[in-house]
Amino acid sequence: MQKPSKSPVLCFLHIPLLQYDTVWQKKIAKGIFKESVCTYGEDGSAIAKLKKFGDVKACFCGHDHVNDYSGTWDGIEMVYGRATGHAGYGAHKLKKGGKLITVDLADPKKIHHTWKTVFADGSDWAPA
Repeated sequence: MQKPSKSPVLCFLHIPLLQYDTVWQKKIAKGIFKESVCTYGEDGSAIAKLKKFGDVKACFCGHDHVNDYSGTWDGIEMVYGRATGHAGYGAHKLKKGGKLITVDLADPKKIHHTWKTVFADGSDWAPA
């Protein structure tokens, strides 16, 4: 079994974990929700496995093109990213954009991150 990392961890997934739906349904999250969360049957147990890797600070996912929100579950920030690029569905419901993640590594034991959605025209957005 892999020894847990003592360093803070940021996790990047394509398919959202069940907790992405949970934080929205429990009104823990802020942002934009325009599409049901498609977990493909993930039953919520994956987050415990992620925590075994170490000090997970945040998980970032995509998949559902017209969601862009964030909420914290069990000490982990669950960040949903909207669709990027010119292909795929959703542009008529939500402007396409990408995540800009800034990580402060001044203290490697207490990693701090921020994020915002950025657009091709140079503007940006983050939940209030």
